[in-house]
Parts: sequence; structure tokens; C-alpha cells
Amino acid sequence: MSQLVKFNLNYGLFLFLIFLSACAPNFKETSPISAPLSPGTVNSPTPIPIWVTQEMTDINSGKPFNINDFKGKVVLVDGIATWCPTCFKESLQMKALNDFYGEHSDLVTISLGWDMKEDDSVLKSYSKQFNFNWRFAIVPLPIFRDLGNTYGALYLDPTLSPMFAVDRYGNVQKINLGYKTVDDLKQIIDPLISQ
Repeated sequence: MSQLVKFNLNYGLFLFLIFLSACAPNFKETSPISAPLSPGTVNSPTPIPIWVTQEMTDINSGKPFNINDFKGKVVLVDGIATWCPTCFKESLQMKALNDFYGEHSDLVTISLGWDMKEDDSVLKSYSKQFNFNWRFAIVPLPIFRDLGNTYGALYLDPTLSPMFAVDRYGNVQKINLGYKTVDDLKQIIDPLISQ
């Protein structure tokens, strides 16, 4: 496929996603979390989502992992695409968040490549170029499908800044769509870290 055709396909997809986001309702709400989090129990009636247990590969270390590996810690997961300017701006905020909490904190951050056309090398180059030193992985199709089925199609659009917080007990909380500053992220993470 020629470079011009690839560019036109990617540009067309980008314009379509912009159109979708322009037609979508305003997602900025007073609280960046869509519902309050509470500590889980052993007999929690909420089933663990498939995406939490599915294996992924860290593109920088080459090691497999899944979200469940970090039980006992707070996990912040965001969906990105390297071509998305909002994703880049929010990644800068995540970098500031990681700097604030420090390398040895109980916070684990993971960026998942939402664009199925981007491979490990593209995502790895992106993370290295901007010194984003947390876990990055290409989202496997079963996880992508489960996220869409569980949270809705809008959470599959990287331009809408999809994010999820997983507390120490494994409870998953979708975070409201829309760009989040480091202060917004602290408001989400602080109560979870202090649990």
C-alpha cells in the first residue's frame, strides 16, 4: 500500500474520530470519577472484568503482565494513540503524576496503545522519545473488545482520553472522559493511595 493511501486512510480515520468527539456530549463533570470507589471484599458480587486478567506484553521490557499482577497497588490505565495530541498532553500530566508520587510509590501507571495499526516499535519509540518511563503495551483484541462491551464505544476512542483506576482491592472504576490535568489525576489517585 502506498504511503499516500496509508496517510489518507489514517487521516480519514482521524477526521472520523474528531467528528465523533465533536458530536459527543460534553464529558467534563464536576468530579473526574464517575462513581465513588469503595474497598472491595473477598465475596464481591462484581465480576472481575476480562481485561484485568488478560496478559499483555510491556513493550519496553518484553515481559508479560496483566492488571491483576498489581493487586495491592493502585493502577492507572489510559488508552492512547501516538498520533493523538490529547493523549500526548495527558501523558505529560501522567509523567508529572509519576514524578509527584515517586518511583517507589504504590502507583502503577500503564498506557495501552488503542490504535490497532500501531505496533510495539511505534509505541516503544514514542515512550522513549518523550521519556515516558511507565508500562506501555499494545492492547490485545480481547481486551479491546471487553473494554468496549463493558464501558461503551466512546471508551475506545483515544482522543476522548479514556482512563481507568483499579484500586488496591481490584475494583475497576472508569474515569470520566476528557482531558485530565495532574491535579485532576491527584484528586482521583490520592484517596486510592491512602486506602
